[in-house]
Amino acid sequence: MAAVRRQRPRESAALIAFGRQMRRLREAKGIKQETIAHLTKVSPAQVSRIEAGKKRATRPFVEIVDDHLEAGGALIALWEDLNKDGHPVPVWFDWPQIEGDAVMLVCWEHGVIPGLLQTPAYMSVLLKGNQEAIDLRLRRQSILTRDDGTPPTLFVLLLDEHALYRQVGPAGTCQTG
Repeated sequence: MAAVRRQRPRESAALIAFGRQMRRLREAKGIKQETIAHLTKVSPAQVSRIEAGKKRATRPFVEIVDDHLEAGGALIALWEDLNKDGHPVPVWFDWPQIEGDAVMLVCWEHGVIPGLLQTPAYMSVLLKGNQEAIDLRLRRQSILTRDDGTPPTLFVLLLDEHALYRQVGPAGTCQTG
């Protein structure tokens, strides 16, 4: 069987929007990517990737660029909108897509069995019977057993023993067929 090469995850619409806005502001000022790279101490290729939506900009990078482009905080505000509450995973983050493209996932759980390993009955208790959410979670589990030519995702789990003994729903909820 021939090895299947994994594709990189698609660029995020939010990263693309940020990059386009940065490019518009930079070009309106007649400033080259090389100048931004020099000011921010990154490579011109990295500036290009940020403007193309293929790489996330850091807060210090955005602050320097906003100041140099005299954007009046517009770039910083946009960056903050895309990184609400300082959370490392923005609200627009497409986790199922990332999971599906992953070669390996590493997970640590202390209270519950992770969704990729839950039985339908366990899901039903946690998701309060929301059938749409249960069906979505069951579809997500296919990344662990797929045989469509794409290798299954390796799932590495560190699970606190408490999660194995925690009663979730009626007896037998955690048991498989």
